Amino acid sequence: MKCVLACLLAIIICTVSPLLDGEATPAHASDVGAAKTVTVTFVSATGEQVTATFDREADSVSLVLPDSSTIRLPRAMSASGARYANDRMVFWEHQGKASLWIDDKLIFTGAPQQ
Repeated sequence: MKCVLACLLAIIICTVSPLLDGEATPAHASDVGAAKTVTVTFVSATGEQVTATFDREADSVSLVLPDSSTIRLPRAMSASGARYANDRMVFWEHQGKASLWIDDKLIFTGAPQQ
C-alpha cells in the first residue's frame, strides 16, 4: 500500500510541478528556448483562425479571435496542457490542439497552422 501511495504522489508531483514552476508551455513551442513570448496561429477545420501569443513572464496569453477581437487571459490551473481563463472564457492548449470556450460553450477548436 505504501508503494502505491508513493507512486501516486510521484505522478502528481511530476504532473503539477512544471505548472508551479511556471515552466509549462504549449507543446508545439517547446523548441523556442527562452523566448519571452511565443505566437502560434491555430486553424479550425472550417478555416477560422485564433492567434495566441503566450507570454511566459506575464503568465498569460493574448488571443486574436476569428472576429478580430482581442482578449488577454491569465494562466489557470491545469493538470495537463496550457490553460488560461477568466470568469467567462477558457483557452486551453493541450497536445497540439487548442480550444476556446465562452460562457461554457465551445466556440473554437483547432491545430497549429502548418
